Amino acid sequence: MRVHTVVALSACFAAAFAAGSATSATARSSEEAASLVLTVSGSASTTEATLSCEPTGGTHVQAAEACRALIGVGGEFGALDVAPDTNCPAIYDPVRATARGVWAGTVVSYDREFGNSCELGARTGPVFAF
Repeated sequence: MRVHTVVALSACFAAAFAAGSATSATARSSEEAASLVLTVSGSASTTEATLSCEPTGGTHVQAAEACRALIGVGGEFGALDVAPDTNCPAIYDPVRATARGVWAGTVVSYDREFGNSCELGARTGPVFAF
């Protein structure tokens, strides 16, 4: 009788451990994912898109490209400099780019003004192109 009790208890502990491991794996994968709300505001309009990475999704029309660009800089929006040799016109028509959400388990709050949409595109590439 004792052998059956020990075997039954061992099975319960193994099942509980496996359930805990599955929960930890799910939590880990969600921490590695990204879920962002991106906004571009200019004198003419304001546009917004959602972006999810790993897995790629959201309303962003270039989600895969935007995720690749962000993965390349470890989610550091300030480190984006996609086309540094771009010659943008010296026309001041400011645009503001913001990003809010989570990247790899870290809260993201990015807010930057660019001199015009060309500068925004040169720095951020597909990230704010929606």
